[in-house]
Order: sequence, then structure tokens, then C-alpha cells
Amino acid sequence: MRNPFKIGLIFACLLIFENGWTQNVQPDPQQLISDIIEEMSSRSDKDIDFTPIVEDLNNLLENPINLNQCSQDDLSKLAFLSDFQIQGLWDYIQTNGQILSIYELPLIPGFEKEDVDRLLPFITIAKPSEDIQIKNLIASGRHELIVKTGSVLETAKGYKSSSTTKYLGSKYSAYTRYTFQSKDKLEWGLIADKDAGEPFFKGENQKGFDYLSGYIALSNVLKLKKLVLGDFDAQFGQGLTFWSNLSAGKSSDPMGIRKRARGLVKHTSTNENTFLRGIGVTVPIKKFDVTVFASSKKIDANVEDSLINGETYFSSLSESGLHRTPTEMGSKDALYELITGGNVFYNGKKVKVGITYSNVKIDGKYIVDSTLYKLYGPSVEGRTNVGFSLEGFVKNHHIFGEAAIIPESSERAILIGGLFKLSSLIDVSILGRSYTRGYTNYYTSGFAEGSGSYNENGIFTGISIQPLKGLKFSGYLDIFSYPWLKYRVDAPSDGYEYLLQTEYRFSSSFIGQVRYRYKNSEQNYTSELNKLDYVIPFESQSARFQVVYTPSKTLMLRSRFDFTGFGNDSTSKENGYVISQDIGYTHPKYPISVSFRFAIFNTDSWNSRIYSYESDMLYTFSVPAYYSKGTRTYLLVKYSPTNKIDCWVRWSRTYFSDLKEIGSGLDMIDGNVKSDVRLMLRVRF
Repeated sequence: MRNPFKIGLIFACLLIFENGWTQNVQPDPQQLISDIIEEMSSRSDKDIDFTPIVEDLNNLLENPINLNQCSQDDLSKLAFLSDFQIQGLWDYIQTNGQILSIYELPLIPGFEKEDVDRLLPFITIAKPSEDIQIKNLIASGRHELIVKTGSVLETAKGYKSSSTTKYLGSKYSAYTRYTFQSKDKLEWGLIADKDAGEPFFKGENQKGFDYLSGYIALSNVLKLKKLVLGDFDAQFGQGLTFWSNLSAGKSSDPMGIRKRARGLVKHTSTNENTFLRGIGVTVPIKKFDVTVFASSKKIDANVEDSLINGETYFSSLSESGLHRTPTEMGSKDALYELITGGNVFYNGKKVKVGITYSNVKIDGKYIVDSTLYKLYGPSVEGRTNVGFSLEGFVKNHHIFGEAAIIPESSERAILIGGLFKLSSLIDVSILGRSYTRGYTNYYTSGFAEGSGSYNENGIFTGISIQPLKGLKFSGYLDIFSYPWLKYRVDAPSDGYEYLLQTEYRFSSSFIGQVRYRYKNSEQNYTSELNKLDYVIPFESQSARFQVVYTPSKTLMLRSRFDFTGFGNDSTSKENGYVISQDIGYTHPKYPISVSFRFAIFNTDSWNSRIYSYESDMLYTFSVPAYYSKGTRTYLLVKYSPTNKIDCWVRWSRTYFSDLKEIGSGLDMIDGNVKSDVRLMLRVRF
């Protein structure tokens, strides 16, 4: 039986929180997911594909996690929760048994009312139920069909008949996606995609779409933990040995330094190169999970015209996935890639240990670039990686790390970090990494300041303090060095970066945030008078001021000011700013919602551009670059005539006051306006 004292606490929480929860009606779940992605994207300057996270959250809306019948892996799908919150929730369940009511959640350390509000749409509290029979999986599943198209309204140079080199297809994009899911047991899906400019049912694409992808996935069925056929991704450890899809790196969240590896997961994005195509299986054996996977597919590469000794030579691997011109089409599926690997994972109560092996082989010979900084570059045509990962809790502190090596070259990468809860108000993070100059950045995704898990040493320290209810201070300091040369840095170099951020919740409807980031690194000194190369300090800084006001459950107002500046002694200093106003509105009676932004931007050039996340359609992410001088506006309208049908229309327009042409090459537009229209339909049945 439960402790009577605990039941009394639950009853007290019910009295305290019931009034607040009954007064504040839960927001639209799709808007909540959009807000979560907006918050996560604002922490990073990198272009990250959030499709897996959005998919998990949408699936959880249909099939909420039963807190009385779940695993830690299930809780990890709640990407908006911190590691401490997930562990605290898991420990509470393990210690106290079944949860009786949502009013217990505020009893869990680290959970405020706002955290519980966001959590509620994705969880349920019920008695454990028996597993559904395999024969009933299809009957109990849900189908979803998405069709999307769009185009830039202005005609770029590549689509004009007067152009000597033209795009092979029309300026319209086309995207179709069909998925089926039954609980968290059975899934399958198909994706077909054509980018703007790619041929459609003609030329090299006689069958229609330029990119086709599909998968079938089983989870926790019979004696299998996971089985994936078709296209999938694999994530292990902290990303040093093998990690096939995009993931967030350093962000403004000083506690978000640990990666949450998911093992084998279905591939649902339009990333056309860095994924696996074949089979992967995970089998639980007592406290061990044993995973093996194999992939064989064609990849894009820039291949040389001639063969040498029967070998195909290539100069680079293309990851854009664009096949609009004869040259781009010539690089499509140019080489075969074979990947095999496996992972053995010990899932202890407090300690988790993993050993990962991967072998990547490309059937071509890489033409080594003679550029000096690429002299010790990572292997491109193939390699074997072996890694060891470890994580565990020591009281309230979370320790994690991974070490990996390429046996044939002895190149290695080491990462070790920790999240430390010094008190209920103070969290501290520390992460150290050391990557040799020849370690690989292909199918890896370790924490780094640079562009990959190689040629870098560094130590990151962060802190988060909540001295008062609603007030939060956070920041980090990252000190890094590069043992070998880099692009535009003709000597070993070093640098540091720090960030300071304050967030204050004035009330449940009004939040303010101030952020400042400063970075000092090194670049080549450039001068027409001095031909000697040497490096000098390079400074960059950015700031953000933001307030979010939600006067009612139907209206959201967000005002933001972004500033950036950079320069060194050999270049003129540049500055830029963006002032934007966002409005989100959901009609209280009709199934329609609207997102709108008006922004004014002024930067000295493309070098001082500012990236800013914009609301978009489901499974679509927009993080455009604001540069030069002008204004940008977008309008997103969602209409749901039934609970099975959703329609989106999105229009955007950018006006440049000081440009006569936009873009370059075949993407160049004559004029100073660029506008875009997209349509999407989703049907569930």
C-alpha cells in the first residue's frame, strides 16, 4: 500500500493545482508541438532536421505514453524534457509504483506547472494492459497520407529558355508521404520527393519522383525489440562511432550536451544520402540489447571522367540531394556504399555500457585534395570504427562518455561529460573532447565547435541557476583548439566562446528572454600588400531580446530583436539586426489557425546574415537567412474541416531594398523581391 502521507500530499496538490489547470485550457496540440520545435531550434544555429522529434510527438498524441507501463526509452521521446526530468520521472515511478493521478506530477523534483502542462497531451495514466495480439495490429492501426507542393513565384535564371545551362525540371516541388502506425508496435511508410528544378516523369526520372524511400518497422514484438527493413537510421553512444542522421550540436542550452541515442529508427526525412538501406535488428538478451545492421545503397559523388586500373575515382561526396542540372544528375547514385555494424548494450539500472562496431566501404578511389589543410583529412572511401560508450547516475549526477578508434590508422576520438545537480536550483554541465586530425566526420555526430568530430580539442562548462520562481540564469564557456590547419586558417589555432542568457516568466502568459553570445577564434590575415600567411584573432558576437505574450489560449504575440557583429584587423567590421513580430491566432469556434510574421532586417552583407526559425507546415522546417536590407513577411494558415483532414497554405515574401538581383548562378532572380507559396494536405484514416 501507498504511504498515507504521500496520498495526503497528492490531495494537497490537487487542491493547489486544480484551480490553475481548470482555468488554463490546454492549447492546440499541434501548436504546442510547433512551440516545442521553435524553442529547440532557437538554441542552435545549425540547420537541423526535427522530423524524428515531430514524428514522435505526433505519434504520442495518438498513442500517449502510459506512465504505468513504459520504459526509459519511451520517456526519451519527450525531447522537451531535460535528462534530469526524465530520470526523476523514471525514479519516481520505480520507487513509488503506479501513478494514481496527474496531480502527483508536481511532486517529482524538477517539474513545475508549466512542465506538466506541456507533458499532459503526450501521456496517460492507466492500469497496465496486455500487449495487443500481432493479428490485431493492422486492424488497430492508423493511416496517414500527406501531399505537398510549392514554388518560388519569381522565375530564376535556371528556368529561363534564354539560359545556356538550364534546370531539367519545373520550378515546382512535389512531396508525397504515406505512413501506417499501430500503437508503438508496427509501422511502415513510403516517401516520394521531387525538389524544384528536378525532372518529373521525364529524362532521367521517367518513373516520376527523384527520391523514393520506404521502411517497415516492428518494435517489442515476439522476442524482437526492434526490426527495421528498408530505409533506417542508427544512433549509438554519443555519436563518435556511428550516428547516421543529423543531430543538434552545441546550443544555447548549457544542459543539452548529452545525445540521446535511439538505436535503430526508421528514416522519414528527405535526406537522400546519409541514411541506411537494408536491415537492422535488435534482440534483448536478459539485460543486454544486441543490434546488428547492414546497408547497401547507391550514393551521390563527383566522379572523374576516366577509370584508372578499372577503379572509379571520385573527388567528393555530394550530400545536397539536388539533381537539377546534367552535372548534378551525373553525380546521382554514382557509387555503391556498403555499411555493416553492430552494437552490444548493457542496460543496467544505474550503469549503461555499449560497444559499437561499424564498417563503411565505398566502391571507388578518393582523389586526395592537395590543399595543405586537407593533408590529414578524415578517410572518405572507407573505414572501420570501434567504440565504447558508458553512462550512469551517481546520486543525482549523470556521467556519460564515449571513446572510438579507427584501428587501421589509430585515429581516435574521446568524449566525456557530466550533468551535475548541485541543488534543486543549480545545475552544472562539463564536457571534454579530443578528436585527432584524421578521425572521421562521415556517419558521426559528436559534440564539436567545428564541422565534425575531427581535428579538435576542447572543454565545455555550463551552468543553470533558478534563484527565484520564474527566473532562470544560464550560460556556458567553451574553450577549444585545432591541432591542425583548417579552411582559411593556415596554422594550428584556438579560441573560446561564451553565452549568457536570462529568462524570466513574469506570469503564465508573459515571458521575457535576453541572450548574448561572444566568440573569439582565429583566421588568416588577408592583405593585398602582405603575401605572408599568418592567423589573427577574429571576433563575433550576437544578441537576442525576446518577449512572448499569450493573453489568451487563442492568441500569441512574440516580439524579437536579433543583433550580430563580427570582424578582425584585416577586414572591415560588419553588423546586422533583425526586428520581427510574430502573431499566432487560433479561432475559438472554427478549426482554423493563423501564424504571421513581419520582420525588418539590415545587415552589411551575406557574411553578417542572421538565421531565424519560422513557423511552417507539419514535418517542414524553415530557418531562412536574413541578409542585406529589407523586409520579410510570411502567413501560414491551417484549416481542419474534420478531425481527419488538415490543410495548410503558406505564403512568404522577402523584399530587398538595396539589391537588383537575388541569389547567384542558376538560382539568380532578376529584381529585388522573392516570394514563395506552398500547399499541403494531410488525411488520416
